[in-house]
Amino acid sequence: MPRRRTLALVVCLIACAGPVHAQGVAAAAGGVEVGAAWSKFSDLESSVGAIDHRPGFLIGIYGVSRATENAGLQTELLFVRRGSVARSASSSLTATETLDYLQIPLLLRIGPAVARRPTLFAVVGPAFSYLLRAREVVSPGGSEEDIKSQVTGSDFSVVLGGGFRAGRLEIEGRYDHGFRNLVVSADRRPGDPEPKNRTVAVIARVRL
Repeated sequence: MPRRRTLALVVCLIACAGPVHAQGVAAAAGGVEVGAAWSKFSDLESSVGAIDHRPGFLIGIYGVSRATENAGLQTELLFVRRGSVARSASSSLTATETLDYLQIPLLLRIGPAVARRPTLFAVVGPAFSYLLRAREVVSPGGSEEDIKSQVTGSDFSVVLGGGFRAGRLEIEGRYDHGFRNLVVSADRRPGDPEPKNRTVAVIARVRL
């Protein structure tokens, strides 16, 4: 029930984010976004060997509701592909984990609402992620396994980013720092590593 209420709120915010003007300031706006992401799991290097970033992507919609001329709430509804690549220190085995999430960032946005030339902006705030699918591929061999039952079903993270806006186009770079242990509670043991999501992304947006 909480997830449904959150999703309904976000969809409502974005659906209502058409251009609205009050006293010369765009009160709300929205559009589409797509980006490239590089992610990995923290706290695993000492236990499995080398940990590399896994390339991924994100795609979705966003809305910005203005509280003042220079600040507002940026709400997003995203499909995000994350993961990590683990290389064994004692053999040639490589394990690639792929985690697909539905993510809802709720971000404070600092930057002018109306600008006649390119301007800078910054975003910061929490993001809530719900696991849709989880897979692992071990190579050589290429065998694939569904590992969703072994991965925590939701994540909480803090997003910090910034970029520039020129007309209807925006480019943003962001860092997404996850706080939840990705190992399900039933499989945790005292002293075991606590892997968490770490993601860097570059995002392009078009305001509609």
